[in-house]
Amino acid sequence: AFRHVTVSTTAPTSWLAARPRLATLVDRLTATPAIPVLIAIVLGLYRIGDKSIWLDEGVSVAIARAPTAEMVHYLRTIELHASPFYIVLHPWTFLGTSEAAVRSLAVVFGVVAVVATWAVGRRYGVAFSAALILSVTPVFIQYEQEARGYTMLMATSALSTLLFLRLTERWTWVRALLYVLSGGLLIYVQPIGAFVVVAHGLAVLFFRPRTEWRRLLPLFVPIIVLWVPMIRFAMRSGDRIAWIQPITLDSTFTHLVALGGGLVTAAVLVVLLALGARRDVITLWLLVPIVGIIALSLLVQPTLQMHYLLGVIPAAAIIAARNRAALVAVLIAASLVGVWNWYERGVKDDWLAAAAWVTSEMQEGDGIVFDPNYLRRAYGFYASEPDPVWPAFDWSSPALLLDLSDYSRFDQANRIWLVEGHVPRQLNDVSQALADFEERDSRTFA
Repeated sequence: AFRHVTVSTTAPTSWLAARPRLATLVDRLTATPAIPVLIAIVLGLYRIGDKSIWLDEGVSVAIARAPTAEMVHYLRTIELHASPFYIVLHPWTFLGTSEAAVRSLAVVFGVVAVVATWAVGRRYGVAFSAALILSVTPVFIQYEQEARGYTMLMATSALSTLLFLRLTERWTWVRALLYVLSGGLLIYVQPIGAFVVVAHGLAVLFFRPRTEWRRLLPLFVPIIVLWVPMIRFAMRSGDRIAWIQPITLDSTFTHLVALGGGLVTAAVLVVLLALGARRDVITLWLLVPIVGIIALSLLVQPTLQMHYLLGVIPAAAIIAARNRAALVAVLIAASLVGVWNWYERGVKDDWLAAAAWVTSEMQEGDGIVFDPNYLRRAYGFYASEPDPVWPAFDWSSPALLLDLSDYSRFDQANRIWLVEGHVPRQLNDVSQALADFEERDSRTFA
């Protein structure tokens, strides 16, 4: 006689699989970028108008509020880099010019970046996780709340990579044209964005069969042709970034930690990037711009700035999403802490307080001078006092192309207000022009 014992070998079901209705709901919610988009909108708009407009935002708004012909001439001759953002911000200001209004355009581009990251991530099986990671990344939220073109950089970087992947999946002339146009645009959104296209080119050489080279590689020729005006502009205007300090190990570490959202979040992200990196276009998309800007800073001219590298953030989100759900959850938790720190402790130049003090003290017949003169654009965002005797034009003028270095009317002013910033001085003869004036008061606004 014998006894027969049968042991089931059926794998245990997860708690979610045991609840089919809930599993269906989760599948539906994660099958689209809707939740990451909603998070990006909510976190981007939350307290978006709390902080003062700072110097660079003041420049953006002044350029966008200029008459169209004056703006176009100014962009062509002085601010060709980042010009696509100013061109879009120009009509956007008709919706309003409050802090929240001018910054909300960055939220729109943030949404585009999230959707494009989801679309790229879908090709690697991590669409929802990648979009979710991006939507809570601290620097992503920070620049969603800034009237600058850096979420536009993230959006165009992700879109151009999406168009590149679509082209490699199935060649059509329409897809080829769209990719060329997106690649040509990147260098104007931010010159360092050109390294994203370089990453695509390297991906063709390293990861595509040689039978495809004849179709794909020639597309980079028209892209470079589209880059020529920007390259010529950069060669003529290298002194515009002369304020950037030479690269050091310490400065490189500082910029990369800031890019990662702070020390803790950056440390978690580095671990996930090391675990999730693969030999593919996404890893090149992350590494090539970072290596490129460091090489450019060492060999040509110091260029390394954290915000110039924001085009790699979608790539980092996709690579990090390739890890186990528990590790992704740790990154998201750390990121949310970083976002809260931005809301509570993030600092911008306090032009609001500075302008309020001058407004409360300025009298008819006073003059005002800015050193360097482009500080007027940030101050002018908040200026509400009487128009100064010198310079003799009202605050509503963006003063993009006006000469502010003629001090011949100083002697007609009863008092002169000198406004300086934490930037190198440009008007060397300001001190001489103020030699006959006695300093009465001074305040600093951080």
